[in-house]
Amino acid sequence: MNYSTQNRLKTGILAWAVVLIVTSIGVISPRSAAAQGRPPILLYHHVDHGRGEWHVTPAKFEQQLVYLSQNNYHTVSMVAYMDAINNSASLPSDPVVLTFDDSYSDHFDTIFPLLQKYGFTGTFFVITGRVGTPGYLTWDQIARMQAAGMEIGAHTVHHPFLSKLSPLHALVEIAGSRVDILTHLGKLPDFFAYPYNDRSALTENLARLVGFRAALAVSPHTKDVPGDPFTMPRSTITSGEGRRTFALILKRGE
Repeated sequence: MNYSTQNRLKTGILAWAVVLIVTSIGVISPRSAAAQGRPPILLYHHVDHGRGEWHVTPAKFEQQLVYLSQNNYHTVSMVAYMDAINNSASLPSDPVVLTFDDSYSDHFDTIFPLLQKYGFTGTFFVITGRVGTPGYLTWDQIARMQAAGMEIGAHTVHHPFLSKLSPLHALVEIAGSRVDILTHLGKLPDFFAYPYNDRSALTENLARLVGFRAALAVSPHTKDVPGDPFTMPRSTITSGEGRRTFALILKRGE
C-alpha cells in the first residue's frame, strides 16, 4: 500500500483513537449467531499446477465444482450467509460458501472462469499490499470479478501474523486493507479473513471496531466462542482430498 506521509499520519491518529477505545471498553462480547445447521464454508489457496498441500490442480478443482453441480449444491455469498444467520433470511437448498485466500493471479486466470462456467460465485480475500505485484491479482482484475458477482473481502495489507504486532500496527493492517478496497473498488468490504489463522481477542475486537460484519478463520481455536461471527471456521481444501473426502467435508462442515 502506497500511503502518502499525510495519509499515514491520519491513519496513525485514527488507529491510536481506536486502540484507546479498545483498552477502555475491554473485550467486546460476540454478537449472537446460530452455530448449528450452518452451511459449510470451504477455503482454497492456489488452484494451479504447483506442488504442496495448498495447491489444488485445476482438474481436481473442476471435478469438485462438477460434484457440487451434480448434487444440487448452491453457492452463496457471505452476505447471504450472515443474513440467514442473523436476520432469518432464506437460503437455497444445500448452500455452500466458497472462499479463496491471498489474491493470487490464478484466482482470476483459473478459478474465476471455472466458477462462471458452472454458475457459481466465490468470496475472495485480498492482500491489498500485494495487488499488482508479480503472481498476484491486479485491481482491474478484482474489479472485473466483483462486477461479475464475486464477493471481495479483506485479508490485511501485508499478510502478517497479527498477534505478533503491536495493537496499533495490527489495526493499521486490518483497517488499511478495508480502506484500500474501498479506494479501489468503491465499496467497503464486509468480511475479513485472518492470515495464517492467527488471531487473538484483541485482533478479533479490532476487526469488529473497524466495521467488518464478520471475520473468517480456519480450524477453531480451543478458546473460540461457538457461533461468534468473528471466529467463523472454514474447511481447508488441500491437494490431497479425493471425491469421497470432499463429499464428507461438505456434509460435516466444521
